[in-house]
Amino acid sequence: MRLRRNSIIPPIFPLNKLISHILIPISLMTIFSIFIVYPILVIIAGVFMVDGKFTLRNLLIITYDPMLSMIIINTLIMGGLVTLITLILAVPYAYILNRYDIPFKSFFLLITLLPFISPPYVGGLGYINMLGRHGVISLSLLKLRIIDKPLEIMYAVTPLFNPMTGARIAEIHWGLILICALTYFPLMALTFSAALQNVDESLEEEAYILGSKPLTTFFKITLKSAMPGLISGIILVFISFV
Repeated sequence: MRLRRNSIIPPIFPLNKLISHILIPISLMTIFSIFIVYPILVIIAGVFMVDGKFTLRNLLIITYDPMLSMIIINTLIMGGLVTLITLILAVPYAYILNRYDIPFKSFFLLITLLPFISPPYVGGLGYINMLGRHGVISLSLLKLRIIDKPLEIMYAVTPLFNPMTGARIAEIHWGLILICALTYFPLMALTFSAALQNVDESLEEEAYILGSKPLTTFFKITLKSAMPGLISGIILVFISFV
């Protein structure tokens, strides 16, 4: 529970202003700098420094090496697609859990955490057994004669070419994108769900009273208020994939 400045509830650990306003912020910033900022700076310095001298050679190697360029472009494109699919799946899911009185809400919240609990290879095998050529969905659709050949979504690859030179610049592996999107779905859903819980519902009620449509209220009030949490989820998913 967050204590307001004028709260009559005493804190668990009484602190004077010197500790709470100076020592604690300095300590947290020091820890943050040592364990997060410093390693990042070391990596960046390693890119531009060779034998203690500043150089752009490493960047030029990446720029002119077609294989490295393809890997970087491929990673960024697939990361963007994974983030987009995760966003499309997670936002409605989190909104329904927070704004609708549905049965077994606690159960749905619990199963959302399952990808974090189980090892990644277990989830990968599960998705292959479900969506692969000989998976449950593919065999069921074949028996119902909805499709005449096994599903290939887990193995589909879409090449991307440079329109100017015709050279291949990336390969979109849809099976990998789908598995990663489903794996990172809880990360986005839980982050956005936490942001929705901090949205003032009275603003939504006032918009409804003034005649605003539900969809307009969602985009102009709910989504804007929860935007910091949504952006955090997008960054977490993209960085986790990359």
